[in-house]
Amino acid sequence: MTGVDLTNCDQEPIHIPGAIQPHGVLLACRLPELVIEQASENLADFLGVTASTALGRSAEAFFSNESASALRLVAQSDRPRDEGPLRVVGANGRPFDAVLHRVADARSPTEEPHAASGILVIELEPPSGEVSFHPRLRRSVARFSRTQRIEELWADAAEEVRALTGFDRVMVYRFDAEWNGEVVAESQRGDLESFLGLHYPASDIPAQARRLYTINWLRFIGDVNYRPVALCSDRQREPLDMSFCVLRSVSPIHCEYLRNMGVTASMSISLLRDERLWGLIACHHYSGPKVVPYPVRESCEFLGRALSWHITSRLREETARRGLAVKQVESQLIHAMNAAADYRDGLATPALLALTNATGAAVLVENELRTIGDTPSEPEIRELSAWLRDEQREELFVTDRLAVQYPGYAALERSASGVLAVALSLELGDFVFWFRPSAEHEVSWGGEPLKQVVHEGGVPRLSPRGSFALWKETVRGRSVPWQDWELAGASELRLALLQSVRRRAADLRELNEKLIAADRSKDMFLAAVSHELRTPLHAILGWVQRIKGGTLDAEKTAKALAVIERNAQIQTQLVDDLLDVARMVEGKLTIDRRPVDLAQVVENAIDSVALSIESANIELARGELAPCRIVGDPARLQQVAWNLLTNAFKFTPRGGRIHVALHCRATHVELTVTDSGQGLSADALPNLFTPFWQAEQRSLQAQKGLGLGLAIVRQIVELHGGTIAAESAGLGRGATFRVVLPLTSP
Repeated sequence: MTGVDLTNCDQEPIHIPGAIQPHGVLLACRLPELVIEQASENLADFLGVTASTALGRSAEAFFSNESASALRLVAQSDRPRDEGPLRVVGANGRPFDAVLHRVADARSPTEEPHAASGILVIELEPPSGEVSFHPRLRRSVARFSRTQRIEELWADAAEEVRALTGFDRVMVYRFDAEWNGEVVAESQRGDLESFLGLHYPASDIPAQARRLYTINWLRFIGDVNYRPVALCSDRQREPLDMSFCVLRSVSPIHCEYLRNMGVTASMSISLLRDERLWGLIACHHYSGPKVVPYPVRESCEFLGRALSWHITSRLREETARRGLAVKQVESQLIHAMNAAADYRDGLATPALLALTNATGAAVLVENELRTIGDTPSEPEIRELSAWLRDEQREELFVTDRLAVQYPGYAALERSASGVLAVALSLELGDFVFWFRPSAEHEVSWGGEPLKQVVHEGGVPRLSPRGSFALWKETVRGRSVPWQDWELAGASELRLALLQSVRRRAADLRELNEKLIAADRSKDMFLAAVSHELRTPLHAILGWVQRIKGGTLDAEKTAKALAVIERNAQIQTQLVDDLLDVARMVEGKLTIDRRPVDLAQVVENAIDSVALSIESANIELARGELAPCRIVGDPARLQQVAWNLLTNAFKFTPRGGRIHVALHCRATHVELTVTDSGQGLSADALPNLFTPFWQAEQRSLQAQKGLGLGLAIVRQIVELHGGTIAAESAGLGRGATFRVVLPLTSP
């Protein structure tokens, strides 16, 4: 690529410059024979043979036998880069530090490079005094481990790298979301002005440079004014991928940038967070060229890796701590939402603001709006909702500069420069919003972040800025950025709300079904009540008319009075049952606890129905009626026994049998009433104790009653701490009702 300037530097293929820096030499050898296909043109300065002479020959020929064997061995390893620096000796007797790595063959780019194929890149530099990590490295890493605050960690890193390398200035440089950089820590020579806190625009480090920083931890320029050394090949070949080369020549635009800053040598160490570029340790020298030995650079790279780990760890801890606080606020919101009659009212509380540290929030659901804090007006919020629904179509929308995206921003500028919104229903335009106002602030740039025009031979060219004097910019129309934990809190609240909405929808469906069933039951119940009340009234009125007519003799008059009394009792029982059910619904059905002999209570119930049962030619058999003293309400317990006996009588045909028994166990008492009547189907058993259930069973309409007795029995038994269950072998095979009550000493 020719004619590179700031109009096209972001497209410059910096990974294939075709040249190296002159403080070393490069050989590109085809595997497995190690045949040299490309060599830097300064080969003679290092190995005493010209590049053109070396092409096509084995690289082993230019090293001592021992070094050639070592190179061959490292070339066959899985990760040859990890074996460096390898101390080798050229055939001319000159020692070098060698670093090796493999790249894919440009003629077969889809194949993974391995020991038997691809290109082996050998880079040689003059040897340093050390062949291992710098001795200070242990102290530096230990210092990182002791540091608590992340800001102190950055400062320690700047000091340690400067102590290792001797650069005049070392800065820790952090990127923001738009790749602008900020100097967050610095260690510099005493006579230099501080760059701490200065910002640098994203254009200073183009995207392809950031990519190389991500995959290659270190880049070094020993002399900004170096003359690039081209690679020589025996014929036209594809450019060598030099992404991982330590000697790779750098962009001329970048060198010009450094010269404009007065920098004579530089080194950059990448800082990664979760495999993404987070920042750099930038090293600058101002007093001439500076070649940093390879082992020292390796030590600095290790420090960069260690610092990256510590930064990631500290930021994760901070995220976890913030996330826990968000969880607690979210829990408060869910509790308030569940406690409120309208969950929208429960949401629009101060906790909703605290969830994302917003200054205003709004809940727009089912066309109803709730707001809290400093928010746009209702029409503005509704218009924003429509825009999100129709134009954005995102379940989570976040921006700290709404002006860049939203046409109607001008009206919202005061309260909503930053907007975070989660969609509960895009189709309906249901959203929860959080708002932040514009946070006007001043940014200090290291020079005005603009390109400048220079003239070369009368031809204008855009070049890096030449002035790095402090330049301040006032930023408006932008809120404080939303943090990851705040976005996570908003997303989790959205999921909780969706679950709640679904649950409420299911509850509404269930309630609707119950209301429909209740409405149907009401009609059937009213019909049953009318029938049950009218039947004894007809009997009473009929006999009263005959008595009033004076046509009855004494015997028939006595019979009439007995019929009237019996039907009046039936009506009284119906009314009592209805009143008990009303008390059950209101939770007002009570019991009067006292010591009671349950056997006597059952005997009294039997005596009250025995005559009617026996007159219907039904056998009433008394089983064991063991004396059992419990604490309970004798009247209510007798009501239980009486209901079970009359229920058995109602469904047992003439000639049938009813059996009653009371057993006293170690911890409880058990009352059973068994009949030989029409029995129950398996489908009927779960509904037996439901109020009015009998009224819905057409097959039982001929039987008397409203289906209230068993419901009342269950309520009384449960108030005594007991249970009741029904058993039946099927239709026509009778039924057994079993009451279990705790055996409590008086």
